[in-house]
Amino acid sequence: MAWQRLIADRLQLDSMDKAIVVDETGVLLSPEFKTFLEDTGYNFIIVSDKQSWFTFYSDKMIFITSRKTFPGYLRNEYQVLTFNYDNLPFIVEKKLRNIIQARDLILFLECFDVCNLQLEVREKDFAEIKKKAVNELKLFQLQQSNKRINQLLSLEPAIEHLLNLGREWGEYLFLRFQLGLEVDHLLTVEVDNFTNRYVEKAVNEVVYSSTGKLNSVHNVLPYLGGLKHEKIAMVCFDGMGWAEWRVVSDYLYCHDIRFAEQPQFALIPSITSISRAALFSGKYYAGYEYKKIPDDKAFTGFWRERGFSSAFFRNGQLSSKEKLAGYVRIALLFNFVDEISHGMVLSDSSTSKNRFFQALQSYCQTERIHRQFNLLKEEGFKMFVCSDHGSVIAKGNDKRIEKFLVDSGSKRGTIIPKTILNETLLGDEIKFNIPGIKDKVVVMADQRTMYDSSTKSELTHGGATLEELVVPFAEVII
Repeated sequence: MAWQRLIADRLQLDSMDKAIVVDETGVLLSPEFKTFLEDTGYNFIIVSDKQSWFTFYSDKMIFITSRKTFPGYLRNEYQVLTFNYDNLPFIVEKKLRNIIQARDLILFLECFDVCNLQLEVREKDFAEIKKKAVNELKLFQLQQSNKRINQLLSLEPAIEHLLNLGREWGEYLFLRFQLGLEVDHLLTVEVDNFTNRYVEKAVNEVVYSSTGKLNSVHNVLPYLGGLKHEKIAMVCFDGMGWAEWRVVSDYLYCHDIRFAEQPQFALIPSITSISRAALFSGKYYAGYEYKKIPDDKAFTGFWRERGFSSAFFRNGQLSSKEKLAGYVRIALLFNFVDEISHGMVLSDSSTSKNRFFQALQSYCQTERIHRQFNLLKEEGFKMFVCSDHGSVIAKGNDKRIEKFLVDSGSKRGTIIPKTILNETLLGDEIKFNIPGIKDKVVVMADQRTMYDSSTKSELTHGGATLEELVVPFAEVII
């Protein structure tokens, strides 16, 4: 039983339609409990100020509040309940109750829920108890993630399975990082083999399609263009695959920012000049055009055609609300994920992104990127998070592509003119034809390799592993 259901049953919420619940813990005021109430269909309102009692008054309503005083007439009409620390399924020492955070209580509730961990939370060993709870919960989540990956690997390859596997693989890598575990090499091979069996079909059917479905980066802007929100902000993290997204979203979660998220495909090759051009123009072929339009002009041009005022900001440029004045469509681009990845120095034998994830965590905390989210929220923007591609650790294959052959590319994936393909040493490489682009072809290094010396390993991108190809699309919901 989920902890939210346990609490609702203890309060007997199903049997009442007129109640005031005074929450002394903060748990009932959390986004996690609010989402449960919404999904379950309760008629409720969170009361944070005096006016809310009158604004949302109804003959049938459950009021949830931390306020211990409320209009007297409501006391006569509504049943008044108190939710305190004695209602929790574990003991919290009394001298901790005024200082413990609701976020920690929810951690213990989740641990009780999934691990059946019996707790007595005391001040003297609080840090140790919290560490144990976090570890137990992460171990359980890792086991469940591993189980879901194996279930997906047992299915016939399909578009939705590939997307779900990319998401689950990112979750798995993030959990291993949190637990200080290295990557599982054998499982990595299985995941890559599964991907290779279907990725070319996925490219032709989805990645370069114009179905209008939100399953590829070039469909993000058209999707946002169909929404009716007064103000919309598109927040892009360059180079952020699903595992990197979990690092960033975990940081934002600690600052009370929540998301509804789904996976989607980057383009192939998964390089900035292709995938990001598609993201900011809404056209998959934009990166292949002879005269490539800069990201900012592509974005503002898209909205100008639709009659909206728009602006493009890079990290650090959005410093005050005055910068947003007069604009109803905003793009905010963060480059630090991609920049940190390319700046990482790896040992020849390295196969783990853990040091990279640690660097991302440190950057988020140092730069306090949540402040820009809060600024957009304060100014009334509905926010959506996206990315153009992910990254993978690749080892040199002792091959090289001469620069004069390269139209656009990276060490993993390169675009070259078809006319010279057969005149080079690239005839046996992995190749993808690009739908609608007749004169160019994508050439990619095999497996997790790159065109470089075999003595080198780098965090790079351009290929079609799930770490490069599956990226997040997320809506800020609170």
